[in-house]
Amino acid sequence: GLSLTYGDIGQPTEALPHAETAARLDAANPTYLYRYGTALLASGKPAEALPVLRRAAQLNPNDAGILNAIAVCALELNQQTEAESAITLALRLTPDEPVAWLNAARVAINGRKLDDARRCLDRYQVLTAPGDRHPAAQMLLDSLSRMSDTLP
Repeated sequence: GLSLTYGDIGQPTEALPHAETAARLDAANPTYLYRYGTALLASGKPAEALPVLRRAAQLNPNDAGILNAIAVCALELNQQTEAESAITLALRLTPDEPVAWLNAARVAINGRKLDDARRCLDRYQVLTAPGDRHPAAQMLLDSLSRMSDTLP
């Protein structure tokens, strides 16, 4: 209820207590755990979010949204192997999800896999109309260009 509403309007700190309450009341509900984990992540608490999201994935292992969030958390915590595993599975489950491709590019850039990052960004651009692209996409493209320029 309220956690979703606050989260949707970009107020993660307001969403956090509501999401936490729901997750506490029904700790076996992967949706509530996912909402709580993403509220923690949006509140700048990836270390707290990751175990919550892992639990959600145990309960619902084929939820690409949960796996995508795990990848972002793991990336924030510099856990490259877990980020790569989670985003790979998320993409296998939802190969046409633009946000997953954008996050896959972030994971690839962090792992210094520039060809993979370029492929992921290319796929993201194919899946999104120019007016619908996330501002992070341009930042990632710029990052990728700078990194490519520094290669021998």
